[in-house]
Amino acid sequence: MACTWYDAMAYLNWKKKITGLSLRLLKKNEFENIRRKGTLLNTNSGETDKLGFKVGSTRKIDMDIKGTGGHNTFVRFPNRFTWDIMEDGTKFIPLNYFAEWVMEKTCIRSGDLSSFYGDDCFRDNILSTTGAYKSTKIGFRLCYEVDD
Repeated sequence: MACTWYDAMAYLNWKKKITGLSLRLLKKNEFENIRRKGTLLNTNSGETDKLGFKVGSTRKIDMDIKGTGGHNTFVRFPNRFTWDIMEDGTKFIPLNYFAEWVMEKTCIRSGDLSSFYGDDCFRDNILSTTGAYKSTKIGFRLCYEVDD
Protein backbone atom coordinates (compact mmCIF):
# COMPACT_ATOMS: atom_id res chain seq x y z
CA MET A 1 0.00 0.00 0.00
CA ALA A 2 1.23 3.50 -0.79
CA CYS A 3 -0.08 6.64 0.84
CA THR A 4 0.11 10.40 0.86
CA TRP A 5 1.43 12.49 3.77
CA TYR A 6 -2.22 13.30 4.59
CA ASP A 7 -3.14 9.58 4.66
CA ALA A 8 -0.23 8.91 7.04
CA MET A 9 -1.31 11.77 9.33
CA ALA A 10 -4.95 10.64 9.31
CA TYR A 11 -3.92 7.11 10.30
CA LEU A 12 -1.49 8.39 12.94
CA ASN A 13 -4.18 10.59 14.53
CA TRP A 14 -6.75 7.79 14.40
CA LYS A 15 -4.30 5.36 16.02
CA LYS A 16 -3.39 7.89 18.73
CA LYS A 17 -7.07 8.39 19.50
CA ILE A 18 -7.92 4.69 19.86
CA THR A 19 -4.73 3.67 21.71
CA GLY A 20 -4.08 6.74 23.84
CA LEU A 21 -0.39 6.49 22.90
CA SER A 22 1.76 9.47 21.97
CA LEU A 23 2.65 8.42 18.41
CA ARG A 24 4.56 10.16 15.64
CA LEU A 25 6.51 9.48 12.48
CA LEU A 26 10.25 9.11 12.60
CA LYS A 27 12.22 12.31 12.20
CA LYS A 28 14.45 12.53 9.14
CA ASN A 29 17.66 12.34 11.17
CA GLU A 30 16.34 9.35 13.15
CA PHE A 31 15.47 7.52 9.93
CA GLU A 32 18.91 8.28 8.46
CA ASN A 33 20.79 7.25 11.62
CA ILE A 34 18.95 3.94 11.90
CA ARG A 35 19.07 3.20 8.16
CA ARG A 36 22.82 3.92 7.90
CA LYS A 37 23.45 0.94 10.20
CA GLY A 38 22.34 -1.27 7.33
CA THR A 39 23.46 -1.69 3.75
CA LEU A 40 22.77 1.33 1.55
CA LEU A 41 22.71 1.26 -2.23
CA ASN A 42 25.74 2.80 -3.85
CA THR A 43 24.17 4.10 -7.04
CA ASN A 44 27.42 5.86 -7.96
CA SER A 45 29.34 2.57 -8.12
CA GLY A 46 28.00 1.65 -11.54
CA GLU A 47 26.73 -1.68 -10.14
CA THR A 48 23.11 -0.55 -9.74
CA ASP A 49 20.90 2.04 -11.35
CA LYS A 50 19.18 4.78 -9.33
CA LEU A 51 16.32 2.46 -8.32
CA GLY A 52 18.63 -0.28 -7.10
CA PHE A 53 18.47 -2.70 -10.03
CA LYS A 54 21.74 -4.40 -10.98
CA VAL A 55 23.21 -2.81 -14.10
CA GLY A 56 23.98 -5.09 -17.04
CA SER A 57 21.95 -8.02 -15.80
CA THR A 58 19.33 -9.52 -18.06
CA ARG A 59 16.14 -9.15 -16.12
CA LYS A 60 12.45 -8.80 -16.42
CA ILE A 61 11.28 -5.57 -14.82
CA ASP A 62 11.02 -6.24 -11.09
CA MET A 63 7.86 -4.29 -10.49
CA ASP A 64 4.53 -4.02 -12.18
CA ILE A 65 3.35 -0.52 -13.07
CA LYS A 66 -0.19 0.02 -14.27
CA GLY A 67 -1.86 3.26 -15.21
CA THR A 68 -3.70 5.26 -17.78
CA GLY A 69 -3.02 8.46 -19.62
CA GLY A 70 0.72 8.19 -19.09
CA HIS A 71 0.39 8.38 -15.29
CA ASN A 72 1.30 5.41 -13.12
CA THR A 73 -1.52 4.70 -10.73
CA PHE A 74 -0.35 1.39 -9.29
CA VAL A 75 3.10 0.10 -8.39
CA ARG A 76 3.54 -3.46 -7.13
CA PHE A 77 6.72 -4.57 -5.38
CA PRO A 78 8.78 -7.42 -6.76
CA ASN A 79 7.76 -10.89 -5.61
CA ARG A 80 11.15 -11.39 -4.01
CA PHE A 81 13.45 -8.92 -2.36
CA THR A 82 15.65 -9.16 0.69
CA TRP A 83 14.86 -7.02 3.72
CA ASP A 84 17.73 -5.12 5.29
CA ILE A 85 17.35 -5.99 8.98
CA MET A 86 19.08 -3.86 11.62
CA GLU A 87 20.56 -5.30 14.84
CA ASP A 88 17.44 -4.21 16.77
CA GLY A 89 15.16 -6.01 14.31
CA THR A 90 13.98 -2.90 12.45
CA LYS A 91 13.39 -3.81 8.79
CA PHE A 92 13.99 -1.63 5.75
CA ILE A 93 13.28 -2.21 2.09
CA PRO A 94 16.69 -1.62 0.47
CA LEU A 95 15.33 -0.29 -2.82
CA ASN A 96 14.94 3.23 -4.16
CA TYR A 97 11.42 2.69 -5.36
CA PHE A 98 10.29 2.69 -1.75
CA ALA A 99 10.32 5.80 0.43
CA GLU A 100 8.99 6.69 3.88
CA TRP A 101 7.24 9.81 5.13
CA VAL A 102 9.06 11.53 8.00
CA MET A 103 7.98 14.24 10.47
CA GLU A 104 9.52 17.06 8.45
CA LYS A 105 6.76 16.69 5.82
CA THR A 106 8.99 15.03 3.27
CA CYS A 107 9.95 11.50 2.35
CA ILE A 108 13.26 9.71 2.08
CA ARG A 109 14.16 6.81 -0.22
CA SER A 110 15.05 3.67 1.70
CA GLY A 111 17.76 2.48 -0.67
CA ASP A 112 20.23 5.35 -0.64
CA LEU A 113 18.64 8.01 1.62
CA SER A 114 17.96 10.34 -1.30
CA SER A 115 14.92 12.57 -1.65
CA PHE A 116 11.74 11.70 -3.55
CA TYR A 117 13.37 13.24 -6.62
CA GLY A 118 16.56 11.18 -6.16
CA ASP A 119 18.72 14.08 -5.00
CA ASP A 120 19.67 15.55 -1.62
CA CYS A 121 17.14 18.42 -1.64
CA PHE A 122 14.23 17.41 0.60
CA ARG A 123 11.06 19.29 -0.37
CA ASP A 124 7.65 19.56 1.24
CA ASN A 125 5.69 20.12 -1.99
CA ILE A 126 4.94 16.41 -2.47
CA LEU A 127 2.48 15.84 0.39
CA SER A 128 -0.40 14.69 -1.82
CA THR A 129 1.51 12.08 -3.82
CA THR A 130 1.74 8.33 -3.23
CA GLY A 131 4.83 8.26 -5.43
CA ALA A 132 3.27 6.22 -8.23
CA TYR A 133 4.03 8.74 -10.94
CA LYS A 134 7.73 8.30 -10.08
CA SER A 135 7.37 4.48 -9.99
CA THR A 136 7.73 4.65 -6.22
CA LYS A 137 5.67 3.64 -3.22
CA ILE A 138 5.69 5.87 -0.16
CA GLY A 139 4.81 4.42 3.21
CA PHE A 140 5.42 5.33 6.84
CA ARG A 141 6.11 3.83 10.23
CA LEU A 142 4.82 4.94 13.60
CA CYS A 143 7.04 5.30 16.62
CA TYR A 144 6.53 6.08 20.27
CA GLU A 145 8.67 6.48 23.37
CA VAL A 146 8.73 3.70 25.93
CA ASP A 147 9.76 3.98 29.55
CA ASP A 148 12.56 1.74 30.75
